[in-house]
Amino acid sequence: MSAPFERTSPRNFMTFQFGMALAALLVTLATTAAMWWHVKHDIALEVKTLFDAKVRERQTLIEQRLRSYRQALRGVRGLFEVSGAGLCLDAFKAYVNAMHAARFHQGMQVIGFLPVEHNLNPHQKARWKRLTTQQGRAVWQRNAQVIFVNPQRAYSSKSWIKNNILREFEPVHRLTLERARDSGRNMATREMMLVNANATLTEPGFLMYLPVYRERMPLENVAQRRKAMLGWVYAAFSSNNLLHVENDFPSADISLQLHDTNTVFQDDLSGYIGQAFRSLEMAGRTWQVTYRTTPAFESQFHDDRPVLIAVCGMILAGLLGFLTYLLASQRTKAIMLAKEMTNDLRQKEAMISALSAKHVEVREEEGRRIAREIHDEIGQRLSLLRMDVSQLPRLGADNHHELQKVCDKMRKGIDACIKMVRNIASSLRPATLEMGIALTFETQIEEFAKHTGIACKWHNRLTSDMVLDDQVAIGLYRILQESLTNIARHAHAKSVNITLYISDGRLNLTIRDDGIGFDTALTPRPDSYGLVGMRERAELLGGDIEFISTHGGGTLVLVSIPLSTEHSGERK
Repeated sequence: MSAPFERTSPRNFMTFQFGMALAALLVTLATTAAMWWHVKHDIALEVKTLFDAKVRERQTLIEQRLRSYRQALRGVRGLFEVSGAGLCLDAFKAYVNAMHAARFHQGMQVIGFLPVEHNLNPHQKARWKRLTTQQGRAVWQRNAQVIFVNPQRAYSSKSWIKNNILREFEPVHRLTLERARDSGRNMATREMMLVNANATLTEPGFLMYLPVYRERMPLENVAQRRKAMLGWVYAAFSSNNLLHVENDFPSADISLQLHDTNTVFQDDLSGYIGQAFRSLEMAGRTWQVTYRTTPAFESQFHDDRPVLIAVCGMILAGLLGFLTYLLASQRTKAIMLAKEMTNDLRQKEAMISALSAKHVEVREEEGRRIAREIHDEIGQRLSLLRMDVSQLPRLGADNHHELQKVCDKMRKGIDACIKMVRNIASSLRPATLEMGIALTFETQIEEFAKHTGIACKWHNRLTSDMVLDDQVAIGLYRILQESLTNIARHAHAKSVNITLYISDGRLNLTIRDDGIGFDTALTPRPDSYGLVGMRERAELLGGDIEFISTHGGGTLVLVSIPLSTEHSGERK
């Protein structure tokens, strides 16, 4: 059993088992929570959809009622504008009865007329006084004894027929009357209490006034309207009856409340699964209608699915966690065996890497031996041959011209042979490596720039006394060779930057070009040995190599090799 396996504690496997069981438990609980939330959300969405639909229906009905109120007042105003002071009470009653207010204008309590007496002639004043004194000024649809008060002060019918009524009327009513008179439109008071004559019945409501002007008088501005003022048609409305919609919606599943937005409204809105607020523009005032669900509405959505999902999910989570723990326990031996096999495989990989490094070392040594033999033996012999051939012109004096041409040809061939031998020797092992890696890189880069025409910038940041291990120097040199070869063949670059430096105890080489680049995510072709060879050389030296490239963005090769102890102190 290998050493890494021996260091593996059984406690780690127990931790793994508990971790897997806990993970299964948490995943199941999370799934249960998601399902629970989804069902709750669907129920809430269903409640909201139905509630919103009911709110829209009731809001539409209330707005229709308000429009009917305005139309009713306009009809009464038209009656007074046409008839003026000559209208008798019987005719007024007949018109109001024909309106069928209880049927078509639900919530309308009183319809009446309030004259401005100083705008009437003596005959009209006497007639209005007689009518209001003997028979009452208004036609009451539901209760002939209803009068209007506000919380501070009550008014009898006599106080409404005095001269200059705008000054003596209660301020809230006076302001509403003035706004109606000057604008020519419906104006409503704030919410007040409707009280019968005996003060035994009260209910919330409001008054709506509509000005009545004399016929054939200009009404272009406020001054003309005041001059043509005849009085006001008014009506009283019960807030409860305005909001009473059970006749149209038999199921009382939503409650309604009407509030004047100009008054302070505070209420506890908690405990309702559905509530909404809507605004009503009503005769110059903005009102707020509060819609809330009732127990009858909420009982429709009693659903046990969320509870059932929660209970079943927790039970399933416990069972799944327990089964996961059992399975993890049964797999303990298999995991330990897999760890042992993995450790053995890593040892074998280390042996293979060592053998590969040895193979490279032997090959480089063979290259050095061949280079010495070619240079020392073949080069020396060819040099002697060249010296001998140079004596031929003196030996063949009779055919001097032809002999000279042959000798020149032989000399050129011998020079080419010598050059070829030197190139072979240099390719097997550059002679400049004996003088340092910086000079070797510089020579290689100059030859590359000369043959390809690509501009090269060489940045050497090593100290002059820096001496590298022979294997490191040769490995970096081969990586540089392969990189430059790839640039010349594929990159279509215009410039190349090469930098060699030391950082954090590692020797770094960067090669950057501005070529067309390539997709590093693509799998290399089977016959593409360049990049694979560069990576193998870096790994054999204990380092790593990285290729950073995009289409059209050039390529950057980063090589990092760890240095030996004696070089780790070198500065960048």
